[in-house]
Amino acid sequence: MSLAQLHYTSATAGDDGGGARFTAVSAGIPTPVLAEAEQLLGYAPPAGAPYHPTTGELRSFPEAFSFSTLSDGSHLLSRTVALDGPGAGGFHAHAVHLPAGTRLPGDALPITAWRSPNWASVAPVGGTPGPMAALPASAAFGPEALNDFAVSRSPWLAAVFADLRRVCEEPAQARLVLVERQCADVARWIALAGAVLPPETAQRLTFTTYTRRPSGSPHQIVGVLPEDAPEPTGPDGAFLGCATAPGRAPASRWAMPGPRPAPGSGATGPPSCSGWRRSCPANPSPPGRSR
Repeated sequence: MSLAQLHYTSATAGDDGGGARFTAVSAGIPTPVLAEAEQLLGYAPPAGAPYHPTTGELRSFPEAFSFSTLSDGSHLLSRTVALDGPGAGGFHAHAVHLPAGTRLPGDALPITAWRSPNWASVAPVGGTPGPMAALPASAAFGPEALNDFAVSRSPWLAAVFADLRRVCEEPAQARLVLVERQCADVARWIALAGAVLPPETAQRLTFTTYTRRPSGSPHQIVGVLPEDAPEPTGPDGAFLGCATAPGRAPASRWAMPGPRPAPGSGATGPPSCSGWRRSCPANPSPPGRSR
């Protein structure tokens, strides 16, 4: 069986200004799926990104790796990366469409496809995706690597997992916002979530490792950079996270109340964060990043 694929690419230097468009689509993907996918596959570069980024700067831009539920019950697993193009907004998205009731081969969790070698950063020649039987896992989430990450985030594990449980119990009413300087660390959090959740729940968990607009995300777990973290605007102004230790990056989280946007609706979710508190160490000092 070959996975159904979509390639969605921004305008590139020399284009006629047509904007982002599908550049390759497997046969048989319904038109309504393409319409919803367009709303999910765009990319906004980080705040303050240079207008003409160098190759090195482009490589440092966060990768948006997402698993989304569509209105027909199917799913979209996608990877969007920054590319050279007009201004700082060039990107290429490669996605796999999973019809309702289907999963990745071998029942692999969606997060295991993070940085799989089968993701492409350019559209295939001729406009037709080649056959792809699977998305082999990278070595990013081996037991030792995940254990080291868990140790580095140990002051926050219990609180984050408690928030995760709330998000899974109320999938239409809450989301978990993770603030990290590296999108790879958000992916590691999601991999940890997959390791502790019941298998069926882990398979349904929707996420994105990066967005500039967390309030408009339809995902249950949302990764953001520190500069895009939503302001705590609950009734008591509670800040759901830990104080920043000197020289360390954030590992904060918020659980955002209110309904998430319905798939395909184009609506945005609530801009506010919840007002309930959790205690965090004022000056944590575990290895790794923290906030």
